[in-house]
Amino acid sequence: MGFRMPTLKFFGPHSLLCLRIFGILLTGLIINPSLAQYQIYALKLPKSIFFISPRPVFYNLQLNAAQRHLTEEVLSTSSGHRGCAVGLSLLLYLYTASKTQAMINEIKAQDLNTDTFITEKVNEIRAAVGSGTAINALSGGVDSSVVTMLGHRALGSRLRTVFIQNGLMREGEPEAVAAVFKSLGVTVEIVDARKEFLDALRGITDPEEKREAITQTFYKNVFGRIVRESEARHLLQGTILTDVDETVAGIKRQHNVFAQLGIDPESTFGYQILEPLIQLRKDGVRMTGRALGLPEGMFNRIPFPGPALAARIIGEVTQAQLDSVRRATAIVEKRLAGSGAFQYMAILHDDRVTGMRDGKRDFGRQIEVRCWDSVDARTATPTRLAFEVLEALAAEILREVPGVVSVTYNIATKPPSTIEAV
Repeated sequence: MGFRMPTLKFFGPHSLLCLRIFGILLTGLIINPSLAQYQIYALKLPKSIFFISPRPVFYNLQLNAAQRHLTEEVLSTSSGHRGCAVGLSLLLYLYTASKTQAMINEIKAQDLNTDTFITEKVNEIRAAVGSGTAINALSGGVDSSVVTMLGHRALGSRLRTVFIQNGLMREGEPEAVAAVFKSLGVTVEIVDARKEFLDALRGITDPEEKREAITQTFYKNVFGRIVRESEARHLLQGTILTDVDETVAGIKRQHNVFAQLGIDPESTFGYQILEPLIQLRKDGVRMTGRALGLPEGMFNRIPFPGPALAARIIGEVTQAQLDSVRRATAIVEKRLAGSGAFQYMAILHDDRVTGMRDGKRDFGRQIEVRCWDSVDARTATPTRLAFEVLEALAAEILREVPGVVSVTYNIATKPPSTIEAV
């Protein structure tokens, strides 16, 4: 079967990686296949690359028949040639990702006409869903809240809005969010899936593995079940352009990005995913939320990660760890609410540090506080908080969060840091 390697343009963020992978392919085919395999793993590529499939290739890529045949043919050869297969798959991935990314026409905040955008997206949702029904996942964050309002405006009662109680949210979050949307005429169904998520996260410490466990539990198990029961064929979600950028660049695997990794949600999960906000960044989403009539407390709410508090626990996610970071989060958000910062959070570290409590040595945990100034989350700088504010914040955390003996403040920038720790 004939196959022609797709043409890759050697410029942009993937240029050096493409060149190196071509070198690895030549090494495997001409010199030493085993060495090629070693070199692939020596690249230290993001683990998310290998999580989308149990096999060491991007098997879930939307390849054509010839591409898939060639990949399978190489995989069926000696183990040494697997390095070549991985290299080939990486090239196909980069090609697919760059093509998909290029198809997203970014609408910058300064160019956004919110009335036009809302009309277009409402019409697109109606056209996609037709006479059927759709489901949307509401978390209370600005992205999912804006999508909920767009879906409600497009479909009315044919939109089923679900809040998944995963046990990873802020204290009282599901009930508070449901109350806000009830006042806006949107009924929110709260689904208790706490046990499923905690079971899925048990024993996992790697950040990308945690994200993947949450992704699979959310989309395949919980929503898969809801979709099957409702017979809905569409899920509305609040993926924004920054989520795509970070996933494709390998910074972190965002739980809500699929097509850009070559994953077809319909064949993988059994339903189509609609992403009305994928052309926008956070500042554009906030503008749209305001135009849709969301209360300011919703469209100007500080961002909250899709993996929720699991993204703020370094190490294994347990109920005890969740209780600690949830309490610390409440204190940080109360103390820094008037700071004017883009985002602020508490991070629970896995390592233990020496402290003192009641005149005795206490080998306890450490909370890291992060507070960021940013516009669109692509770059960020630490907020220059007054020392008195930090001092009072630390004192309350040490007093109110059991087992914590140290509080630190992060002063890195994004990049090289990221806003969330995990």
